[in-house]
Amino acid sequence: MGKRAIVPTKIYVGGNLPESKLDAFVSKALLLFLDNDKEFTHKKNYQKEIRNIIRAQITIALKEHTPILFNTYSKDGNTNIDFTFFCSAQDLLVNVETAPFIDQFGGYKNHSKWLAGRYGSAVTIPMDDDGEATTLVSDVRNVLTSILDAMDKPDKDIPLMMNENGISGEVARRRLAGEPLRKILLEVLMSRIDYPDDTLPPFTIIKGQ
Repeated sequence: MGKRAIVPTKIYVGGNLPESKLDAFVSKALLLFLDNDKEFTHKKNYQKEIRNIIRAQITIALKEHTPILFNTYSKDGNTNIDFTFFCSAQDLLVNVETAPFIDQFGGYKNHSKWLAGRYGSAVTIPMDDDGEATTLVSDVRNVLTSILDAMDKPDKDIPLMMNENGISGEVARRRLAGEPLRKILLEVLMSRIDYPDDTLPPFTIIKGQ
């Protein structure tokens, strides 16, 4: 087993934070910068400098009405759990983007985006080299196989298929409507290979709370 990789990481935070929680938020955000194996990490001057950087990023986000952006590092792409728990408790949404890396077991990890705080869950989206969302080959293959199986059914089976749930029923209804096979294939595939909304609201501070 090798050493855990130190991975360049971008952390975006959006949502409404009560003013009374601002100092706690800064303290939790500091944890994002204490996991980079630098010998000076826990020195007071370093922590003071990082707190100033955090507050500067908050100021920029408030002025520009955007999510906060923290440029930092993480071990094997794992974001500090205390920070993400805090954000979740405050209903803040967090997007974490990690660069490609080789983990401690020698496995290659692609560029990815981790979405946290949505309905109490989190999901990881694989990304391409241009920062665009991609999907797993196995997911595409499975959905494509289901579509082709439904499209291969003889015309006499279409009336029965129309009442089925899922892909079979949708393909049957589209076939009966006379839609071109290419249109059916592309639209049904695109409707099944999708990701949660990864957009973030601006970061704001709720005064007096």
